[in-house]
Amino acid sequence: MIRIITLALCLSFASISFVMASNEKYFIAGLGAASCGAWIESRKDEDLQVNVVLGSWVQGFLSGLNVIAMESKREISMIPDPDTLLAYVDKGCEDDPLTSVYKITNMLHGQLQQF
Repeated sequence: MIRIITLALCLSFASISFVMASNEKYFIAGLGAASCGAWIESRKDEDLQVNVVLGSWVQGFLSGLNVIAMESKREISMIPDPDTLLAYVDKGCEDDPLTSVYKITNMLHGQLQQF
């Protein structure tokens, strides 16, 4: 339990990012702003509780994007099971460890919209 709390605090406090894209300004805080390097490190031990926290963040982020899409009358995306989500983010982070978890998850959302 202490490991989860420590992980959550480290990722939350160290992970605040200001993003500029297409003249849009927004802040990403918490796990999404963490580097892929931090994600990979946290996944090394295959700790079930850590995986639940990480998978829940990805599911919550994708769910939030679906709410926004629904409110603006756009297509919503299906959300895969947690193991699939974790595998996708793991692969994306291994391929580009300098990027953020948010960017990988946002790319996942874009791919899910194609189905």
